[in-house]
Order: sequence, then structure tokens, then C-alpha cells
Amino acid sequence: MFWSKFESMTAKESSVQDVLLAHETESVTLASLLEKEDCIQETKARNPQLIKVLVRKDILLEMVNLITKEPPGEVDAKNRFKDATVSCEMLNADVPEMTEALTQGPEYLDCLLDIFDTTETLNPILTSFVTRTFGLLIARRPNEVLEYLSRKEAFLDMTLKHLNVTAVTDLFIRLITAHENDAFRYKMCEWLNGQSFMEKIVAFLDASKTPDSDYHNNSAQLICDIIRFSREQQLQQLKPEDDINALTPETYANELLKTADSEAFIGLIVSNLIRSVSSQSAIVQCLTVLGAPFEFIPVNFEGNNEQKALFSELSLRVVNSRIERYSQVLSPVIPQLRDILVDPPVRNALITELAKGDDALAKRVGQVRLHLIRLVALLISFGRSQLNRAFFESGIILVALDMLFHFQWNSFFHAQVQNCVSLILRNTPSVLSDPPNAAVDHPLLHQLIVTGQIHKRIMTAWASNTEAEKGGKPRRVLMGHLLLMSVELSSEQTPNYGLLQLLLSELDADIVQEWRDFIATQIRPQAEIQSKCLVLASNYNRFPCSFKSFFFSRLVFIHCNRF
Repeated sequence: MFWSKFESMTAKESSVQDVLLAHETESVTLASLLEKEDCIQETKARNPQLIKVLVRKDILLEMVNLITKEPPGEVDAKNRFKDATVSCEMLNADVPEMTEALTQGPEYLDCLLDIFDTTETLNPILTSFVTRTFGLLIARRPNEVLEYLSRKEAFLDMTLKHLNVTAVTDLFIRLITAHENDAFRYKMCEWLNGQSFMEKIVAFLDASKTPDSDYHNNSAQLICDIIRFSREQQLQQLKPEDDINALTPETYANELLKTADSEAFIGLIVSNLIRSVSSQSAIVQCLTVLGAPFEFIPVNFEGNNEQKALFSELSLRVVNSRIERYSQVLSPVIPQLRDILVDPPVRNALITELAKGDDALAKRVGQVRLHLIRLVALLISFGRSQLNRAFFESGIILVALDMLFHFQWNSFFHAQVQNCVSLILRNTPSVLSDPPNAAVDHPLLHQLIVTGQIHKRIMTAWASNTEAEKGGKPRRVLMGHLLLMSVELSSEQTPNYGLLQLLLSELDADIVQEWRDFIATQIRPQAEIQSKCLVLASNYNRFPCSFKSFFFSRLVFIHCNRF
């Protein structure tokens, strides 16, 4: 019974092999192969008879057309991209004969890239098929592909105008990363840089010329991915025999990374940011690109001690060189950044209208402020006097302090402002006067303590929250960050503790005494509770005293010190 039913089922089905046996190689059609369930499996198994059919010029060209041309409109939605999907899988089966045939002449590559030669919006499915196929050709036939691209002058401009499609971003990443040979990667990056590739990408971050947020997002992501990959590749090229004293930020760096690290390129990003004051997406992506290079410095490296020393030294020199460029480019535009922080663009005009009658909506921080205060914290961490002077003159720290107490429910924003305060407290004074003069030695700290009245404002916010809690309202999110700031402001282990005491003498005596009482009665008890180790008391007592005191004096500042 079972076998008779099985035979009846299998008798109705035919395979690719049946088609090949029933026809001559020259008479087999692609349609007859695509309708068979095992065509992909047979291609990956490199069936010799099937490969002879697939490398025929007409069959190969038909497969390429299927993954680049829109299917007929009369095809139902369920099967609309079936043939294109199967063709893509067969083209990407990594069959040497097929990849060689695709790069033998320009007609196949022309057909692949013709999908970009249009002013209409690309189909993301077909574009992903082309990207995948082109990536395989780069990996397997790199020299032929690069030679072809070098002759096709309009390739970049033709492709970049569709950067709003994510698959186009993937295509450029594959151009740089698909091949394993480092020499070819350097050669590809050199060719792209010669075509002003990085400058053409960053141009899409100018909202005055490109208002579409998809272009902003994809161009920023592409720049960040290029920097990350190039930096990792640079560090992986280090060899034990390299002279540590001869290392420079450009050692083993490809041409695209050199361009991304240049002062001119950083200036382009900043210029686009300033010109895009009416576009939230453009500003956010510009800020993302500015912060990205400092996030892509790996902190761990597997190797012997000599390699680790080279790795650490090169990473340090890369960071220091970029800090200097950031100081030069960003210092003059700090006032404009302050204006954006005060009055950022909103993503949706409807929210602005709703906010007029809704206090909760009116007190939205927004993405622009979050990314901008994160950049401010990064710049403060550099400890450069030029930047600190610009911050002091613009008063951006005072604005951030005002917003800390205004936006009482956004913990992400609180963490970044707290990070700014912590960095200011720990930054080395720009000069050392004799006798010490905080206003001259550390103007940013003087502004925070004396002008910003941070001690008084912390106590006021704490008292307000206490009253609210007595009335049955929930504890404000802000309070945990105020606790951490209070601990560091009163800790003797704070690097600038001497200057802090000097600045306290400039405050009203009543405020100073109230602050000391506040620390003793409110902060210290809560700090002691939070500093307790969540282990058995017997195990906790085994810790050295210095380790236990660390929890009270510093608490958990590391969680927000991300720069």
C-alpha cells in the first residue's frame, strides 16, 4: 500500500537530470530547469551536464536578466520573484566555470550594473540579488572586476544616486571586504579614493541638498563601516618585527582611512552638520559619524607581548592624532552646537503642535540632544584647553546643566550630562597658577561650580523629589545620577579636590554648610547602602580595605564613562 502510493507520487515528479537526459545540451531551456525542485542542489553539487548548460551565453544572460529586470506584472505576487530567487542562488553557487564566464566579457557585468542606470527607485529585492552576485565575482575574480570598474567611469555616480537603498551600501562594503587578499583590498581602496569616494558619500549628509533621511542613514552607516573595517585591518597588519618608534597613525592604513582621518574630511562633516540645522536625521547622522572613529578602537588583542605593545602604541597614536584634528575643526563651531542643543529640529511637525498643549511632549529630549551631549562628553574627555575654552565661552555646559533638571525622566540624557560633570571634575587644569586660581587654572570647573551653582541645584532637586515622594509620586529617574555626582563632588579622591575646596570658598557660607549637612545626612547613608557587596558578609570581610572603600568613594562611575 505504502510503496504503491510512494511510486505514484514520485512518478509524477521529474528532476533536472531527467531534463538533461531528455534533451541535447544546446536545446535545454532555462525555464525547464527553474521549474525543477532540485536545480539549486544540482548546481551546488556541480553536476557536469548542468554546468555545461548554465555556462551557455544565452542561459547565463537570461539568468542575469532575471535578477536585474522587474518580473511581468501579470505574474501573481506569490511567484513574482521565484525565478529571480532561484537564478540568484544558482549564480551564487560558487561554481568556478560560471564565475569565470561572467567575467570573460563586459556584457554580463554591464547587464548586472544596468540596474543602477535609472532615475526610478530601485527594487530592493533585485538590488540585493545584484549585490550578492557582484560580491561573489569580487571574491573569486577580483582583478577582472577591478579592471572592468576602472574602465567604467560612471560607476560610482550611477550607483551612489541610489544610496537610499540599503543593498547599495552592502555593494560598496563587499567591494572593500569581499576579497581576502590584503594587497587587493588596498588596491581597491586606492581606486575608490582616487574617485573621491568618501567625499561623495559625505555629501549626502548635507540636508540642504539631500533632504531624504534614507540617504542620511545609509551614507553615515557606510562611512562608519568603512572606518571600522579599515581600522581593524590596519591593526591586524602589525608584525612583531615592526619598529615601535616608527609607527605613525598612517602605518598600514588604506587610502580611504587616511581620507576619513584627514582634517578636511572632518571639516566636511562639520560643515554639513551646521548647514543641516532644519533636519534631525542629517544632524544625528553627522554626530554619529563624528563619534564613530573613537568607538572602533579595539581594546583587546590576541598575540605575544611584542604585538600587544605595538597594538597599544599604534592605537594610542591614532587616537591622539584624531583628537588634535577634532580640536582644530570643532572649536570654532561650539557656539553653533550650543544653539542646536537649545533649539534642535524635530522629526515631525505634528509633535511640535501637540507639544503646545501637552507638558510631557514639550519635555522630550529628542535624538539630536542625546547625540549632541554625547559628542560634548567625548570632546571634554580629550582634555584640550582649546576645546575647554570654547565650551567655557559658549556656556554649553550651563545649558546642559539646565536641561539635566528640566528633562527629569530621560535617563540616557542624565547619564551623558553626569559623564560631562565627572570628566570636568577629573580633567587636568590647563595652567597651574601660584597661588592657585580656579578661574584661570580650570575655567570650566569654575563655571560648573560657581556660575552653575551645581551644589545648590542638586540639593533643591533632591528636596523637591523628597516632597513628591511623600505625596505618593514615584521617585524621579534623575535622583540616581544626582547621587553619583554628589559623591564625586564630595570625594577626597577626586583629582581636582583641592580646586573644589577653593571654589567652595567662593560660594555663600550658608550653601556650603547646607551642602556638608546634605552629604552627611542624605548622600552618605544611601552611598553606603549602594556600596555594599552583594555577597555573604564573611566573604565581603576578606576583601582588602582599599577595595571596600573604592565602592563608597567612586560607586559605579564606570558605567557611564564610555569615552
